[in-house]
Amino acid sequence: MHPGDPLPSLRALSEQLGVSRNTVIAAYEKLAIEGYVRNTARRGVFVSERLPEACLTVSSPLPAEAKRRPRILSKLPALRQPGVAIGNSGCTIDFRLGCPAAEAFPREFWTEWSAILLRHPGRNVADYPDPGGLAELREALASYLGSSRGIVARPEDIVIVNGIQEAINLMAWLFVDTRKPVVTESPCYAGAYNALLGQRARIELVPVDSQGIDLAEAALPACSLLYVTPSHQYPLGGTLSLERRHYLIEWARRRGAYILEDDYDADFRYIESPLPALAAMDKAETTVYLGTFSKCIGPGLRVGYMVCPPHLSPAVREAKALLNNGSPWLPQAILARMIASGEFVAHLRRILKLYRSRRDRLIEGLAALGGSIAGSDGGMHVAWTLPPGAPDANSIEARLRARDIKVYTLADVAVVGGDSEIGRRTLFLGFASQSETAIDRALGELANSLAA
Repeated sequence: MHPGDPLPSLRALSEQLGVSRNTVIAAYEKLAIEGYVRNTARRGVFVSERLPEACLTVSSPLPAEAKRRPRILSKLPALRQPGVAIGNSGCTIDFRLGCPAAEAFPREFWTEWSAILLRHPGRNVADYPDPGGLAELREALASYLGSSRGIVARPEDIVIVNGIQEAINLMAWLFVDTRKPVVTESPCYAGAYNALLGQRARIELVPVDSQGIDLAEAALPACSLLYVTPSHQYPLGGTLSLERRHYLIEWARRRGAYILEDDYDADFRYIESPLPALAAMDKAETTVYLGTFSKCIGPGLRVGYMVCPPHLSPAVREAKALLNNGSPWLPQAILARMIASGEFVAHLRRILKLYRSRRDRLIEGLAALGGSIAGSDGGMHVAWTLPPGAPDANSIEARLRARDIKVYTLADVAVVGGDSEIGRRTLFLGFASQSETAIDRALGELANSLAA
């Protein structure tokens, strides 16, 4: 109990413990004499605001006791996910990657359908959910993914998860084999890297260029999993070329590997139509498609989905059931109605217009400062390579942070194999959550930092 907390009444505690009221009175009186509680007339007994010195002393365990404790078996290294994934940096203007505009949340639709569904929740809250996810949402997603990403999927092959992070963990749990490596891009999303490493994966990092990961140049043995972000490479922003998509699918088929296709930022394209998803092109059924509502609705919902090959979906559903017995019902039910009604597509059109305006303002200002910009054709962030003669990325980041503005270096947002010139000369700015006024202020401070 904490200072100021009320203790149970004499009658309640005597009934709870099965002792007489006199025993409780005697105990309370002793606690009061020793300074642990205070008795307030007609209000009750409360924990003292200032406890005796001895109460605050906690003895350390004996060395022998400590040795008997179980050893932590996880091989997870020191956390390599920065403020991008963990929370607010504390700066007023924060160009966090993957952070949507809070004001764009479909509040009216969400409030209306929350009330409707909660009015008659029925068995939805009294029963455990289907581990694979709400049937209505899986059906709506199957239809939506067919029209938007060209993926032909049965509802029973879609598994609802608590965000992409859980999907990666499930696949790592099922398929990481210490005898075979797991291949990822370099730089790689730190959340995926850590999830794989936490399952004792031996990770091979393969560099990316403007056309994505190039497996043709990598001499790799057979592997179990291949993790890629083909639509908008995280964090450099390139798009995997059509030629490399075909090669990657054939490579995975020959190597006996599953492709984890994290369709990061695929909802947001500003220049041309997106290339077909790997899962839409893969006739060999080696691709597991990972999608999320975190970027288009909000990460606080913790709703994502996997589209599995038919032969794999039963095992993934079983793993999901063992992990947490399914995802919450209400967000799934609202999202199902949002997609089926057409409101989801309308919402995407609205936020795409908003994000395009913020993107245009940012890249216009960065272009005036010099350097080069990558990843601006789509997504919610850009990678800006500093102009020649400018201080390095760490110096600029520190100067801006001192002015209450947070931008990100490569080390902040990703895991990189080996030394990287990109890491020294590139800053990453997520524009979706920042107003144009905030973007203008940040551009002004960037100009001052470069001039200094």
